[in-house]
Amino acid sequence: MNKVETSPQNHEFRDGMPLGMMLTMVAHCHDNIIREELDAIGAQKAYGQVLMHISHHNGIRQSELAKNMNFSAPTISVTVQKLADNGYVSRLPDEEDQRSSCVYLTEKGVDMTEKIKQTFKKCEQMLSKDFSADQLDTIRALLKKMYINISEGKTKE
Repeated sequence: MNKVETSPQNHEFRDGMPLGMMLTMVAHCHDNIIREELDAIGAQKAYGQVLMHISHHNGIRQSELAKNMNFSAPTISVTVQKLADNGYVSRLPDEEDQRSSCVYLTEKGVDMTEKIKQTFKKCEQMLSKDFSADQLDTIRALLKKMYINISEGKTKE
């Protein structure tokens, strides 16, 4: 008989359940919490991810932002335009290639990024509750390996 563990939301984890399904369930719960928390501070989830990436790579070319985040160029273009319209980022021509734009956080963007960091930190604490540092290191290593495996599989097609 399969061992079944049920979360408070009645999602079941069963022995032998496909890893992808388990990852999806965890990611779905995580996404819901992040979305609710970001809504509470006035940030859309997609904007939060993009702002966080820009904060780590301030002045990034818009094309590189799309590539790094695995989004299409038009999706990033629309998102960056909305972020600029809301005063979170500015776009300036790339000094090395005038055909490209670089994206920079504004002061308002830096302030929002700090709020977003706190949101992600709160969620990270939920995810990592009752895990040792060694267990978390192992989880990170395994997830990284899974990502590499699935990414390599995608590029071979």
